[in-house]
Amino acid sequence: MSLYLTCTDGSAMGETAIYVTVDGLMSPEDSLVVSHIFDPAKSYLPFNYREGYIRDQVEALLVSRLPKASYSLVWEEKANPGNSTRQQMIAIAKEQHAKYLVVGYHGRKGPKEK
Repeated sequence: MSLYLTCTDGSAMGETAIYVTVDGLMSPEDSLVVSHIFDPAKSYLPFNYREGYIRDQVEALLVSRLPKASYSLVWEEKANPGNSTRQQMIAIAKEQHAKYLVVGYHGRKGPKEK
């Protein structure tokens, strides 16, 4: 039995990461934690990127694919402006004892130039 952690920001890539995990990677005995890190100061975000809407969308997606006992949702407020979302995702993965961390290639802002 493996525990997968998938993080989403409400983007199409975040949703794809959930689909790939549930429909492609997980075995029936595996479990899933879906996490979202939000910043309540970002009240300017469109409705579809707000934590309540994202939670509802993820719950609707999962309820049709997995037994309720096979998944959980972890919604956390951004811990510290100095910490990156990546650091917080890794901390959640460690807290949850996730074997695999699945994320989208990029988030809602698109690919970043380096």
